[in-house]
Amino acid sequence: MKKLLLPFMLGSFALPAVAMDYQTDDGFNLPELSADVFDAYNMEANANRTRRPQQRQAPLRTRIFIGAEHTENRFDNQGKTQNTNFLIDGSTSINDRFRVGYVINERNLTYRDGDMDDNLGKRLTATINPRFDTYVSPNFSWFMAFPIRRTIDANRGRLPDGSPGNGGPVEEQAYTIKPGFNYRMGDHTFNITGHFRYVETENYGNNNPRLYNKAYNFNPTYIYRLNRTTNVSLEMGFTENDNPNNTWNRNIKPSVAHRWSNGMRSQFSVNVGKNGQDNGRGVRYTNWQVNNNLPLNRNFDLIANLGWRTGEQYEDDDGYVNEGSGDRETLYFKFGFNVKF
Repeated sequence: MKKLLLPFMLGSFALPAVAMDYQTDDGFNLPELSADVFDAYNMEANANRTRRPQQRQAPLRTRIFIGAEHTENRFDNQGKTQNTNFLIDGSTSINDRFRVGYVINERNLTYRDGDMDDNLGKRLTATINPRFDTYVSPNFSWFMAFPIRRTIDANRGRLPDGSPGNGGPVEEQAYTIKPGFNYRMGDHTFNITGHFRYVETENYGNNNPRLYNKAYNFNPTYIYRLNRTTNVSLEMGFTENDNPNNTWNRNIKPSVAHRWSNGMRSQFSVNVGKNGQDNGRGVRYTNWQVNNNLPLNRNFDLIANLGWRTGEQYEDDDGYVNEGSGDRETLYFKFGFNVKF
């Protein structure tokens, strides 16, 4: 029985990780809730032990999310942007030690200000994420993943806030090495992941079109299992970007996850963080989010997520500033289905 706990815990961190790759890079990452967060793997295995052998079902090796996301940003000093994503986000387990994740995402960005209604173009992203798992003991495991992401963005030549500007399309290729470790001690679970990412960007509307950037990330997480239906966790994130502005991010995210009597799994979290760059300016932000996963049957789950973000500009020397697009408020929701087979 104990041997089944480790794949569950490792999976609870791994499946959303693919989804995070295509999100915006302003600290507002809201991946859908993994179907394995509440020990569904172990519970199903225990149930199978009580059945007759001929009644046992084959394991579900593939999970694919099919749905849409919508994000609306409202700024103090200008109009708003609306971001709609249509996506397919999946993961297939080849065997106990190897799985492949894959994401196809199309984003449509619109800028609105008074009577202005401007479609700023589309962004198409494809990601493939091979991952190798090693189970050292019933309580300890580690993995190594190698995500590769390809992006073609028709509106990256616009202004940073998404408002109309001049420029051509952008192509981006990103290569990532992502290790992770997972240790479980009774009701306590410790998880550490990190990544090194190399990004090559070619902007066809820029006189100096080709850029090479690197990013480093470190994410420790602690999970405490209160009982069979409720977990509490604390996650921290540290990111450094080796780009022209040397941007960085720090954040901390406490959360509570609960399984209801009807089988629905919900997670509430608050992510408090700070973005910055070389010139001493950045954004302090707070994300509130609620993720819900309702199993409809063995092969289908309903996903419904909601998030709210506030972002306040700052400058190290002068404190609060309100320039450019100004402070922002962001509404986010996600709806779709997990298909498992």
